[in-house]
Amino acid sequence: MDSNDDGQELDLLKLSYEIVEGFSGERIDKVLTELSTELYPELLLTRSKIEKLIEQGCVRLGNSEIRSKSFKIEQACVAKLTLSDFIGLDLKGDPDVVFDVVYEDKDLVVIDKLAGLVIHTGDGGEIGTLAHGLVYRYGLKGVGHPKRPGIVHRLDKDTSGLMVVALNQSTLNKLLEQFHPPRKIHRTYFAVTRKPPSSRALPVTGVISASISRDPKNPVKMGVSKEGRAATTKYRFVEEFTEAMLVELELETGRTHQIRVHLENIGIPILGDPTYHRGSTRLSREIEIVLPARQALHAAKLSFEHPETKQQLSFESELPEDIAKLIEALRILDAGQ
Repeated sequence: MDSNDDGQELDLLKLSYEIVEGFSGERIDKVLTELSTELYPELLLTRSKIEKLIEQGCVRLGNSEIRSKSFKIEQACVAKLTLSDFIGLDLKGDPDVVFDVVYEDKDLVVIDKLAGLVIHTGDGGEIGTLAHGLVYRYGLKGVGHPKRPGIVHRLDKDTSGLMVVALNQSTLNKLLEQFHPPRKIHRTYFAVTRKPPSSRALPVTGVISASISRDPKNPVKMGVSKEGRAATTKYRFVEEFTEAMLVELELETGRTHQIRVHLENIGIPILGDPTYHRGSTRLSREIEIVLPARQALHAAKLSFEHPETKQQLSFESELPEDIAKLIEALRILDAGQ
């Protein structure tokens, strides 16, 4: 099973890394450090820690044990890294975390996340994340990774909308499998974006296929790169305004910041996005006033097969007030022109 931002079956002692061809020729310690930062930031696996794990024989490529930190990747492969312990990683529940539950049974829960709520933290020292709230309400002892228990897939802090959370390990494993072919889990988002520049005509519907990797100059930012991991986003223009567009998006993969990176890359960055706004020009004062204090991105639809009952479950979330207010302002502004 490939590692990705949607999650994966995660043994508490073994991590799996899909190493793509773009890493060929690079040292194993450098590659695993980069992938660990992206896939498992909460483990704080620094390069020195990775080097020590390699020296201890905790890294394997296929059936071969790697003990040299200077070993160079020759081709696409899967690396397995075994950790010795997770002492002190269990989270304490936080009763003050607010999240809306739209569906719940003994196996899973679907929540409607508010913008501003962090899914899980990096070092585990803080409280107030969704993970802390889930632990308080459901326990989740031994369900997946102890720092992100039950988490099947993630949303950025300032992205609102639907998520499914597993309440036991069996359900977690089966939900994670639905992200892989034949794909059974589907997520649809709505975003309010800039209009494309006049020099760049875009079809009303299309597919964005562009690999994504971490920005070498900014470790908290992602970017399109030939050496990155494959990423695919389907889009459809729903409504066009003078200065913006309402766009519907469906994820085929789940890379970090995927929608935000892909939309910026084709010249239509999301309004309000503080990170991915290359090419943006100043909006009219009327629009600036009603801009959300975050990227205008909402996970509006979620469907999947229930792992136990095999029933197809589908959920929809209305646009939150800040995005709905922005769209209404865009319509009013256009109507007055």
